[in-house]
Amino acid sequence: MADSDNFKATPAIVRLTVLGYELNSKQNACFNYLLPAIFWCSMYILHFASDLVLAHRHHIEEDPIWASLTLFFMYLPVIGCFVLTVSSIEMWPDYDECTLSNVKWLSVKILQHLFFPIWTMWRYAEKIFWAIEGYRAPTEDDRQECLRKSSAPRSIEFYFFLKGFLHTIPQILLQLHILMRNVKLLDQQTIDMQVASMVFNLATMAATTVQYQRFKSQKMGGKNYPWYKPYKYNDNVDAALLLPATGIIYCTKENYQKIANDIEERRIKEIEENAGDDESISSSVYYLEPHVDEVDFPKAIRQIYALPEDDLAGKVLAFFWWFCFLLARFLAISTFAYFFPKDIIWLLSSHFILCVSFLLYDARAYLVRRTKAVFFIFVGLIYLFCIIEFKKQFTRVRFIYNGYFTLVFSENFIMCLIWWFSRMDDTGLVNDWWFRYIFYMTLLCTFLSLSSMIVYKLTRQSKVVVGQETICDTTI
Repeated sequence: MADSDNFKATPAIVRLTVLGYELNSKQNACFNYLLPAIFWCSMYILHFASDLVLAHRHHIEEDPIWASLTLFFMYLPVIGCFVLTVSSIEMWPDYDECTLSNVKWLSVKILQHLFFPIWTMWRYAEKIFWAIEGYRAPTEDDRQECLRKSSAPRSIEFYFFLKGFLHTIPQILLQLHILMRNVKLLDQQTIDMQVASMVFNLATMAATTVQYQRFKSQKMGGKNYPWYKPYKYNDNVDAALLLPATGIIYCTKENYQKIANDIEERRIKEIEENAGDDESISSSVYYLEPHVDEVDFPKAIRQIYALPEDDLAGKVLAFFWWFCFLLARFLAISTFAYFFPKDIIWLLSSHFILCVSFLLYDARAYLVRRTKAVFFIFVGLIYLFCIIEFKKQFTRVRFIYNGYFTLVFSENFIMCLIWWFSRMDDTGLVNDWWFRYIFYMTLLCTFLSLSSMIVYKLTRQSKVVVGQETICDTTI
């Protein structure tokens, strides 16, 4: 089996628009490949540098625990990436036996993950190089080939995904914890680096959330995993499209009417459950059309829907929405934990259990059996702060998203009101200005995120039909 970094992939070309205007091929290479690669390469350098300098500042101020934790959170995603990569047996060149190819492959993986900053820069250099070549290509075919190479799947992309959560979440919580308890004792340079670190971590997390918030629905339309999965790459229509535990149903003249009635009942039930939400019926619109071979009764067809990727304006708006949303969420949780450290554990535990329960319910039993339990734990922890449609497709999109944001906004608002009215009158409370700033900043970020979320929803693209599937065939 070919290694992921040597796999000759042919990913779909991203051709987005800007404010509804479609880009030509050269503009597409510039705006959707070259500029994003340069921007995120610069962001990664600044992010890495700010956290590294921050660890050094903690060391200078003789706080070895804070310095060690800051460094550990920088390495946490690459550790997770290495463990999950080498534990995936299908990724090994010869997983049936121990060979020299396996030894070489493992040695390369160890070096890549050990020196992950160099590995990362190599990936960005590859993206930038092929994007420039695509922009300069003389023909359309050459340009598309260069852009495919620029976006070809690489195992480093899995590290980027984990970095968006395993690095950013604990790092932000740690620095907020230090600031709230020691702001008067810290040097101004340390405070400045903490603020810079949190800003870059929030930006990284917001960008990752934008990329994966509707990933599964977009994958139906051709969007692929950015890292190589031998059994998933270019697999746009997966088992989730089949009827649960049954697959394709074949009918005859004798049982056709019964199956047609069952399909109609299922269609009516889905419409009632989703309250007319067309987006929630992602792959379950049934209709009957006349059969064109030799029999005179129709066959049942299911249309397959997918969600197109947002254009550049939509991504920028979504990024601003998530940045403000995440900032308000982190401030609300950290401040409440400062005053009520025991209560915050019960609150977050209840939130985690509720989100995982809805995940299990929405996934249905036959998908749960095929999914590792660790995935639900990982996603449940992510759902403490944001929501992504990853590894599974939401069947009740409007209900899930409206319910999630209502829950989070309510939690944030209640947490802020509790500590504001119960503790701000304490005469012994130090750094009063700091907590007042947090309170008003939380409210402002909540308003900005809600406003941009509404604008995004009003301007977002709707799902489109990308195919159809015969679920009741009369040829057998």
